[in-house]
Amino acid sequence: MTLHQWFIKNTKTPLGVLGAFVTLIYFFFAYYAVRTNQEHQYNNFRDLIVTSVNIGVQQSNRELIESAFSRSVDNLGARAAYLCKNGDALMTTALDVTKCKDIPVPNFFNRLLKFNLSGFSEYEIYFLTPKYNVQGAYFWVLIATFLVLLASAWIILRIRKKFIQDILIPLESNLLTEGDVGIYEFQRIREKIKEVSAIKEKEVFEDAILESKKAFSHNVKSPLRNLRLIREKFKNLFDEDDTDLFDSAVSQISSMADKLKVRTARTSRSSLETNKLALIEIEELVQHCIKKKLHEWTDIGTKVVLNVTSKIKGHSIVAVESSEMNSLLSNLLNNSLEAGSTQIDLLVSTSDNHLQLDIVDNGRGVPHLIRDSLFNEGITSGKDSGTGYGLYHARKHLKKWHGNIELIETSSTLTKFRLSVPLWVTPKIRLGDKDTIVI
Repeated sequence: MTLHQWFIKNTKTPLGVLGAFVTLIYFFFAYYAVRTNQEHQYNNFRDLIVTSVNIGVQQSNRELIESAFSRSVDNLGARAAYLCKNGDALMTTALDVTKCKDIPVPNFFNRLLKFNLSGFSEYEIYFLTPKYNVQGAYFWVLIATFLVLLASAWIILRIRKKFIQDILIPLESNLLTEGDVGIYEFQRIREKIKEVSAIKEKEVFEDAILESKKAFSHNVKSPLRNLRLIREKFKNLFDEDDTDLFDSAVSQISSMADKLKVRTARTSRSSLETNKLALIEIEELVQHCIKKKLHEWTDIGTKVVLNVTSKIKGHSIVAVESSEMNSLLSNLLNNSLEAGSTQIDLLVSTSDNHLQLDIVDNGRGVPHLIRDSLFNEGITSGKDSGTGYGLYHARKHLKKWHGNIELIETSSTLTKFRLSVPLWVTPKIRLGDKDTIVI
């Protein structure tokens, strides 16, 4: 049994029960309307016609009786009226009846109303009326209800048909299999989806671990270099055993970092989010990073001129992860140094509510072949120890902060990168024409 066959089978009974219930309610309402109308009609004949006929018989006024009979036919919907005395038809609107026994008997469509005249036991009055005649508001309510029921039934059946044609049949024909899918196969499909979800969760976790390993492998290089500088600077203070112990520890850390290095083009689907955004003054962070780099490069005998120019008037506050921003800026400066730069210029400015940081060096530039893919993971430029993670890491985090990094221009003597991050806008609540609260 396919899915749409199962649906047809299991909706047939509920829809049938619903239709029967609604039909029953409708007929109950129709029966109530008919019975109410019959009672109303009976009372009208009794109060309006029989009373007039009774008076006409008392007064021997044939015209009054005929007028009453005419009203019963014209106004109250009677098919015929009969005045009988001792079995003879004294007066009737049906010319073919002379005896009261010839009056048509009640049937499915007609009913016969019988009244006795007060004070004249030998007289009887009969009215032949429609059995299911419904007049007034009840008639229009019945018609409207019937039309609503028909429209509702058509809509429900139409929706059922379209659901089968447009959803169930395409679904069972294309979902994870070829041909029709039986209803009992959906349980196996559900289990397969759960299995795939579990695999996806495992992959996300593994990707997060992989991302952390890559970040550690990349970011540990600078601290290791500083440790070696410290060792060279204070080597006279260490005896031979301490020197061996220090060198062994640094070597172990370096070896661990090399083992964690992963060269793969697969893009991670997740990353560990351990840091929170903070409001920082970007100019202060740049100055702190430059001071640290100048000290680091002086110790290894590298001569690099670092210039910082700011065109910002006012604050330069941005919402970023401070440690990540410091790390990616440090990595960009290291890249400039490793490209053979002797001068690095940093320009801080603003444009379109974004802070811009331009990093310009006079190094050997970026090779033409990798310019378009420079920010992809695993892409490195002429460095034996390069992981291809630094610029990828920079763009990834800047995008997360709604910013970006671009290679503006490059040549054999000049390379210019531009970092952009949205400026933090201080919220304001204006209370009046002159009063402002600044949060």
